[in-house]
Amino acid sequence: MMVHDSRMPPPQLDGFSDVPLFNTKAVVRQTGAPAPTLRAWERRYGILTPRRGENGYRLYSERDMATIIWLRERVENGLTISQAIALLHSLEPARRSPRRTRASALLAGVEADAEAEGEVAAPASADRAPSAAPPEASSALSLPAIGATLLRHLVALDEAAAAGLIAQAFAIYSVEDVCMALLRPTLARLGELWREGAITVATEHFASALIRGRLESLIYSIPVDAEAPLALVGCAPGELHELGALMVALFLRRSGVRVVYLGQSVEPESLLTTIEATRPACVLLSAAMRSSAESLVEMGRRLAALGPRRPIFYFGGLAFLREPALAERVQGAYLEAEAPIAAHEIKRGLIA
Repeated sequence: MMVHDSRMPPPQLDGFSDVPLFNTKAVVRQTGAPAPTLRAWERRYGILTPRRGENGYRLYSERDMATIIWLRERVENGLTISQAIALLHSLEPARRSPRRTRASALLAGVEADAEAEGEVAAPASADRAPSAAPPEASSALSLPAIGATLLRHLVALDEAAAAGLIAQAFAIYSVEDVCMALLRPTLARLGELWREGAITVATEHFASALIRGRLESLIYSIPVDAEAPLALVGCAPGELHELGALMVALFLRRSGVRVVYLGQSVEPESLLTTIEATRPACVLLSAAMRSSAESLVEMGRRLAALGPRRPIFYFGGLAFLREPALAERVQGAYLEAEAPIAAHEIKRGLIA
């Protein structure tokens, strides 16, 4: 169920004309939403249903443009597009009509005028495990192509352009795809450029902070079910690389788990005190460095000593992939798989 802030005003869509007058290029110019993004919203959600002019081109109304602007602002403020659309429906349930909620299957053939208008069709994404770009995605909007552009913006320290591009990617692709096939490889490439001396450490820190902030905003935009099992997620003592832990926290929260994200370098005594106070169902700690992985050996022992009411202890990270033998020394459940599958394994363990 979508929970929304009662202070958020609904868009006054009925105050706008529903007469279809504006072609796609005019809508793009006035709303700031790229044409491929509009295509994706049409196909996946049916939230936009432009009519056809005599020449076969799409025509949008003022009401359509108001809807697009409202949704774009919600996405820029941290919601995913699916959350923004659910929020729109929850704020204005009486305004919805069959014309605006018809299944996307009825929109077959919407690509017919794409070539005539000189526009590129966008993919229809689904919430799924990471995969290649959908077959109908244009090469300009494939995740590798977006990644190349994002890398340039980050190296140039262009925060606005980078943030806008990330928001556009989330509007078209699933959260899992964007995290695993865009953000993770982009940060990996930045790390390579730093090691090659092509960029400064300041540039890498800027990019990491921007992406970390985006993931955190997504985590906290997801409503929390107070009755759901509690998971404490963070990084091993001394560990500062938190991308993996952040992504697992995000995917767990999207699956309905009540996640508390503890951040970098979780101090052992503080963690034990928090466990005693909150009684979580599980604890997950990630380690990318060998020294951090070594610290989890003692952490596993201390958690095991808590007795029958101890939480399930999950651990993983790059350090264990580099040295698999380390995992055998830690008392806990080793998560060898990538973040989406690891989150699925944790969720399955909590409901078993």
